[in-house]
Amino acid sequence: MEKLERYRGHLLNWYDTRSLEPLPARYVSTVDSGNLAACLRTLGQGCQALLRAPILRWQTWEGLLDTLGLLATLCKTWS
Repeated sequence: MEKLERYRGHLLNWYDTRSLEPLPARYVSTVDSGNLAACLRTLGQGCQALLRAPILRWQTWEGLLDTLGLLATLCKTWS
């Protein structure tokens, strides 16, 4: 993001993802800037939470067991 062209310190609305050049029409949207700020804050909080979370959680296995149970039921139905 540091490489993106700005207008008076604000990010422009659209950029080419390969060249990072601004796309027409060049303008700053306060609504989109606010949305970007909110998304980056949320992402930051999520990353911090992941650092403190256990890698293997029981809920993950429960979901897998539910899926396997549904597949077993379907297989019995098709047999």
